Amino acid sequence: MGFFYDKGGILLLFLSGREEYWLEEKSDLLEGGIGNIIMGLGEARTVEMDIFDTFLNYGVIGIAVIYSFFFYLLYRAYQNRNQNSWAKVVLFIDVMLIIASSLSGHIVFSGMAGPFIALVNVLVLIPNKYIS
Repeated sequence: MGFFYDKGGILLLFLSGREEYWLEEKSDLLEGGIGNIIMGLGEARTVEMDIFDTFLNYGVIGIAVIYSFFFYLLYRAYQNRNQNSWAKVVLFIDVMLIIASSLSGHIVFSGMAGPFIALVNVLVLIPNKYIS
């Protein structure tokens, strides 16, 4: 950890150089005009940070669709925090997933993590009388 911090500061420590991938790819996106910003470039481009991968490939519409789903999960967990003893844990996990996906890649679109994210989030729908 000290190597990355000494070499480039806190940004390099957290992103491990992935911000440079974004700087390279964003020029293609922005040069394509408003259509590319709205719809994205496609082509399965990656910068190893999920929010930027979503923006590059699917544009603003993709970010709105995909992240509105995750914010809906956060809202449901927050809404049920007093009625369900697991909701606070699920809320914490969801916040950590969004933060981790913003700093690294392959979390939001992970086929391996998807079933576990679904299983964790369904816990907010189970009434307390069945939990114990």
